[in-house]
Amino acid sequence: MRLGLDINQQQRLIMDKYNHWLAKVLGKLNRSKRYAVTIGQTAYYSVSKEDVKKSPEWIRHEDEHKRQYAREGILKFLIKYFYYLIRYGYHNNPYEVDARKAERRV
Repeated sequence: MRLGLDINQQQRLIMDKYNHWLAKVLGKLNRSKRYAVTIGQTAYYSVSKEDVKKSPEWIRHEDEHKRQYAREGILKFLIKYFYYLIRYGYHNNPYEVDARKAERRV
């Protein structure tokens, strides 16, 4: 069954981690059962791979964070991400704004 995922997204799903404790802990702190955090080129999801595959938008969101890491480098990305988080908040964090735009790309 085709879920709107290109071959690169399907391959990246193999490297990601599902039902991961880190995503579950961060999700609880954010009062969300469905949560993901991307570190470098790996996305850590709080739910199963099957649940993630049902949401191509979510995959595109996390893939954008992977591109941001690749472009900036891990340390620079993390420093800027947390600076933006403090300065602008989560919703207006430029990295999150770009990731939400990526959700709508097809």
